[in-house]
Amino acid sequence: RLGNMPLVVGMPVMLTQNLDVKNGIVNGTVGTLKHIRYTIDEYGQRHLKSCIVESDDIVPSPEPL
Repeated sequence: RLGNMPLVVGMPVMLTQNLDVKNGIVNGTVGTLKHIRYTIDEYGQRHLKSCIVESDDIVPSPEPL
């Protein structure tokens, strides 16, 4: 059963699905949560939009010339 888990900048995270195989953002990649982006609704509640994760395991493909 899934539940809610607090996100805290600086916490270690692991991806559980392939998001961008070409650039190494894949299942099992370990990193550190660096930034949390969220929206605020009319009731003042925050809703997760995206997270920035930094990892030494992610090696982007070189840009084409």
